Amino acid sequence: MAPKALTYHAVARLLHWTIAALIALQYILHELGERASAAGATASTLGLIANHKSVGITVLALALARLVWRFANTPPPLPKTMPRWQVSASGIAHVALYGLMFALPLSGWLLSSAAGYSVSWFNVLQLPDLIGADEARAHTLENTHDILAKALFVIALLHIGAAFKHVVIDRDGVMKRMASTPTVVAGLVVLAVGAWQLSDVSRTSAPKPAEEFANTGANDPALPTLEPSSLPLWVIDRDASYIRFTGEQAGASFDGEWLEWTAAIQFDAARLAEGRFNVAIQTSAVDAGDAERDSTMRSAEWFSVDEFPEAQYLVDDFQATDDGRFEAFGQLIIKGRATPTTLTFDVETSANTRVLTGTAELSRLALDVGIGEWADTTWVGDQVIVTVRVAATVDEAP
Repeated sequence: MAPKALTYHAVARLLHWTIAALIALQYILHELGERASAAGATASTLGLIANHKSVGITVLALALARLVWRFANTPPPLPKTMPRWQVSASGIAHVALYGLMFALPLSGWLLSSAAGYSVSWFNVLQLPDLIGADEARAHTLENTHDILAKALFVIALLHIGAAFKHVVIDRDGVMKRMASTPTVVAGLVVLAVGAWQLSDVSRTSAPKPAEEFANTGANDPALPTLEPSSLPLWVIDRDASYIRFTGEQAGASFDGEWLEWTAAIQFDAARLAEGRFNVAIQTSAVDAGDAERDSTMRSAEWFSVDEFPEAQYLVDDFQATDDGRFEAFGQLIIKGRATPTTLTFDVETSANTRVLTGTAELSRLALDVGIGEWADTTWVGDQVIVTVRVAATVDEAP
């Protein structure tokens, strides 16, 4: 065994082998994710990509800890018998490795932000977006991330090759500076457990079968209808109005909007019994910030837009609340099935203008949205928050 003074501290060795194992795990997750993506978007694919990001953030944090430890603790000297060019090469390689341990996860974080996917650390902590969503910038960052990954792979191979050279050929004790049985074993355990647990995303929880959420109300002839009302229709300003939603994917929230909808609104706070909401949403016209996510939402497991191109929200039952707001007790019709849904809203009135703002909390599983493998809420949350704003004018002439 090399003298204690000639070895790295146990903390430095533990960080070294843990980071090395996590980097190896990153390549495994990346390859599995690429293969899964080629087969189509699934919850398992999403899980692999999410775990890849989480491990990357872990590498970034540990690399920072290792750098701080390195500045606070002088590393052991290299053997005096080592040629000068090898000393220089070792220094260059270590600088490159440190740089890539920061640059690679940071570029991945930037890429995820530019692609419109917020990063979550193992579904526990959502991290802030570093930049805004930008498709062109995301493409550039994807290429950059790929180049950095290849560079790290090459330099790591050279680093490993040099280490074996010192063990097998030079036998100068260089490897013993960083290697010890406990720390090497710890690194191998991290790699083995991580590869087993993080790559098998189906292990997280057993998805509920599609049959459990089967749409038993499809094309039900008893779907609700609205009786006519004598209240005037609101003339909606579409440019100042919207229907938006917020969901959760891989532990991070995302926002979306329904781009095509119509609404027949008749409402007067003084005549609640005559109020009517009849909203129709084109389910294919969804913008959730990413083309792949939009495509998934249109699929048969989600909104099944080919069979059910329209969703409706029908209301003829309103109630004023003690705080001056209103509640609409309506029926949300998705995929041919009606589900009781409450919208809480305010109405600002000025002359003949009206501005309605409201929110509704929905369970996607209760609505048959995201069935089969997607019914597992590990990677896509159940709760969805819908926010609406309707700006309109009202002709109150009799």
